[in-house]
Amino acid sequence: MTQVIINPGSGPVAKGSRQVSQENIRQFIEDLGVPADWEFVRENKDGRHTYRITAKGETHEVDMPAIPLDKVRYLDSEGQNIWDFPRLYIDGSSWVWKYALSTFFNDPDE
Repeated sequence: MTQVIINPGSGPVAKGSRQVSQENIRQFIEDLGVPADWEFVRENKDGRHTYRITAKGETHEVDMPAIPLDKVRYLDSEGQNIWDFPRLYIDGSSWVWKYALSTFFNDPDE
């Protein structure tokens, strides 16, 4: 028996500017709802840029797609289809935006 595992949105995205990915990181931090410091780390070959975010005493590397916010910020809002959104990576694990927010901290219930 062959198993096929699908991880939609985890592949490369269109290459974009650092300015676009920074706008996305700022919104991601705002959506986290806590003060945070961040710094640019590197541009990746897959169309994402890596940032280091420190909030609530935790530091994580986030690979943020450098595409317009409305194309990456999946919140399960009306009209959004999860299959249409790329994933961002937190410390190497991929998540769509909504779930990346809830797993950013070691205790996702906080």
